Amino acid sequence: PLPEALRGRAKSGKQATTPFGHAFDLLASSKGELERAIILRKGGSDTASLEISAPAERIILLHGSTMEGVYYRPSWNSYHRGPARILECAVEYADGRTAGFCSRYGDDIGPLTGTWQRGRPVSCFRSVPVTIGEHTFYAQEWTNPRPKVKVRRLLLRLGPDATEKGELLVIA
Repeated sequence: PLPEALRGRAKSGKQATTPFGHAFDLLASSKGELERAIILRKGGSDTASLEISAPAERIILLHGSTMEGVYYRPSWNSYHRGPARILECAVEYADGRTAGFCSRYGDDIGPLTGTWQRGRPVSCFRSVPVTIGEHTFYAQEWTNPRPKVKVRRLLLRLGPDATEKGELLVIA
């Protein structure tokens, strides 16, 4: 179930659509409210697995974060750091090989509500924003380097820069 702060506030309908026409089936109630998601948090469930069992040209995650205190970009004093990796994704193929990608805060995923630091509008560099009710989710696309090989499953794990406070939600 969604965290209490989001429950009943994400009016989604049965599908969410990006500005470019990608449609995502959602777990929504009969009233059209988003009601469930994969929720990862420190001190709780920090991993999840999605069975796919099919070949895939690409994987698109529709996700967002309520995490607080995530650094957005390297600053003058932290030039050695890249953008925060808050989600790690491992793609397991039927032949036993793996591939992976991550979600970087500010590039692939961002906050569900509010603005970026210094009043910047909510937007990400490499993903497409999807508005659901008063929340912004982000559609991140990963192109599979082995599209003809069956993908067994997708493993999701909080990244090394995930914060103690807040959740990461994958809704489709």
